[in-house]
Amino acid sequence: MINKEITLGKHLHDQPSFREALYHSNLRVATLIPEYNCRFVMAGYVDREVKILHGRHTNLPAIAKRINSYKKQRIFKIDESTKNLYVWWRT
Repeated sequence: MINKEITLGKHLHDQPSFREALYHSNLRVATLIPEYNCRFVMAGYVDREVKILHGRHTNLPAIAKRINSYKKQRIFKIDESTKNLYVWWRT
């Protein structure tokens, strides 16, 4: 049920079709907290151990280790030029 007319550049965007299919179904939707859907490709905030990383990187184990190097409230940002992940927290 993908609407092939909704494209941006070379990438197909399936969210409009997904929303329509969901609307016409009996399914319930639950939004995951950031720790279960951590989109590390943009700046963000987490408060516990990150379980799922959402993004592309050549070294996901290193990203997981870095973002989970501290398990309490913290913010993070990836440097686009170096692909290094920076994490800050209060002590």
